[in-house]
Amino acid sequence: MINRVTNTGVSAAAQRNLLAAMAGRATVQEKASSLQEISRPSDDPAGAADAMAVRRAATRQRAVHAQRPGRAAVALHGGQRPRAPLGSVA
Repeated sequence: MINRVTNTGVSAAAQRNLLAAMAGRATVQEKASSLQEISRPSDDPAGAADAMAVRRAATRQRAVHAQRPGRAAVALHGGQRPRAPLGSVA
């Protein structure tokens, strides 16, 4: 069976291709402007869950360091107490 190629069919296919290209470009522009791979949790539910877990862990870590500032400073400097800046020596 021979199918006819009509102007309407060609126009509809071209329009579908243009809309798909525009949607892809909009997605790339949104990622580039926000500097984030995942801008909405619905973009990647598993990735969003991982990001939220990392954020929670970082928040907990900051809370622990805030409660014990002396130990946190020692841990950050490889087990040695940080040296005082030269201007603050009494």
